[in-house]
Amino acid sequence: MPDLTATKAVQNATTGGGSVAPGDELLYTVVLNNNTSTVISGVHFTDTLPANTTYVANSATVPSGSTLNTTSPTLDVTGITVPANGQATVTFKVQVDNPIPAGITQISNQGGYTYGAITALTDGDAVTSGYQATVIGVTAGPNFDTSTKTVTYEDLDLSGAVSPGDRLTYHVVLPNTGNQNSPATSFVDVLPTNTTYVAASATPSGGTVSYNSTTKSLTWAVSVNAGSQATLDFKVTVNSGVQIRDVISNQGTATSGATSVLTDADLATPGKQPTQLLVGGSATLAATKTAAVVGGGVLQPGGQVRYTIVLSNTGSYAITGATFVDTLPPTQRTSHLGASSGTATYLAPALSVAGINLTSGATATIQLTVALTAH
Repeated sequence: MPDLTATKAVQNATTGGGSVAPGDELLYTVVLNNNTSTVISGVHFTDTLPANTTYVANSATVPSGSTLNTTSPTLDVTGITVPANGQATVTFKVQVDNPIPAGITQISNQGGYTYGAITALTDGDAVTSGYQATVIGVTAGPNFDTSTKTVTYEDLDLSGAVSPGDRLTYHVVLPNTGNQNSPATSFVDVLPTNTTYVAASATPSGGTVSYNSTTKSLTWAVSVNAGSQATLDFKVTVNSGVQIRDVISNQGTATSGATSVLTDADLATPGKQPTQLLVGGSATLAATKTAAVVGGGVLQPGGQVRYTIVLSNTGSYAITGATFVDTLPPTQRTSHLGASSGTATYLAPALSVAGINLTSGATATIQLTVALTAH
């Protein structure tokens, strides 16, 4: 990852929505991210204001210690210092021209910055590789720029956290905030890693839904009139291969004509946020130990005892590489040792079984026969 990266998000400052009409104001937020443990200073940021807009006087905010040189037609800020492992933020507003020329369907903008010999661009779409311009749709024709996607989960194993076997329900809302109907709206969602689609779980407000198990893609075709919205719910199951602290992240794409927009999990935050859930819980391993006199009867000096230890994975996660240790009393010495999982060794006075692997719900058995020392 480069030492310094920059994201740039846009939001309709007039309505709070994700699309814009002539005369509305746009709020741009540029965040410079220092990905190193060393302060980066002397950063120079420039941004040519987008076409069909005008800078809103006195709207720019710049980091402390930096200098705002010009605001129009280019925003120019010098002397920016970005703290180690920290951020510095530049914001400004523009007003969309009114009237706006016919045929304009979006406002696109991208800033640039330099530090030392490095020159780079802001990124308006962290999902797509490379550095993308920051784009917002203009309300002319159909507009789905405020499409949202949220998620809830069913805690089927009662672990108190998202974990294998739990079921997630995604809720997609496609509002057409434009001034024309969209009879051929398409929504595509590639399911997140470590999940499996629940067959026939899709419940759309209208249209048709299909699922491709090869590409793990859900496709929804629907007609959405201007001023109305369409909704879709579907479910996935969290797979057993998921790990604690994994993030289940997902984002769909709505397309109308030649314009595509990503769903947003949080309209209050600038930019298009993916829908995310943090996997939690913990692995659970239980052990029981029983003893029986070999041959039955009462244990006598020189007699033998067979210990049986049963390890059970009672949690939702697979357990790998576990180790079981049992220290024998000084009056006992081992004569037989075996384990159904892992490698068993005995180094007096301790029994050790390493490399125990258990899937969820599985058990492993360790048997140890010892002789009571005769005195």
